[in-house]
Amino acid sequence: MFLLFLLDSEKRRHRHAGAHECVPVSGSPTADKKAEARALLSKLFPDAKSSSAGTSRARPAPSDPAKRAKLRAIELMKMKHKAISADPSLAKGSGIQAGDKIHLRVVYAALASEKVLWYRKDIVTGKAVDLAARALSVSREDGRGMRFVRGHETDGGLDLQNDITLGAQIEDGDEVRLVKED
Repeated sequence: MFLLFLLDSEKRRHRHAGAHECVPVSGSPTADKKAEARALLSKLFPDAKSSSAGTSRARPAPSDPAKRAKLRAIELMKMKHKAISADPSLAKGSGIQAGDKIHLRVVYAALASEKVLWYRKDIVTGKAVDLAARALSVSREDGRGMRFVRGHETDGGLDLQNDITLGAQIEDGDEVRLVKED
């Protein structure tokens, strides 16, 4: 009975806010503290989220040949995981051995598109160009021919011959540009 009296008196005290000096239950002081803490954090660490969530900057290629070879091997493994067959008739379960495939990063600058494709090593380059154009949805209505160019636009690149096999002209993991002939 005495316990009920104490509980009732506690309830009565909280009903009349002027009779006591406890912190209101509304939570406004904690909200103010959170806002102050966030303001302090943003002042001390101005762009912590935006710099880490942004695009990663390109690292310069290592000058050590051993490190460069390891980096190329890692990039090739990543390409193999992302690569899709350029030839729709060769599905994922086609039975072609890994040693008989060549993986390429095909870039078409006019549409700003890029895909990682794999081909059979013994495919003729002209057919590989046609398959890449189909995979990248390049329109061939103007009747101009297309070709692969190995290398970047800045250094000119090396034109691949359409009548020679693809595996004889490039290495696994190379980047080629799909270019319309003039």
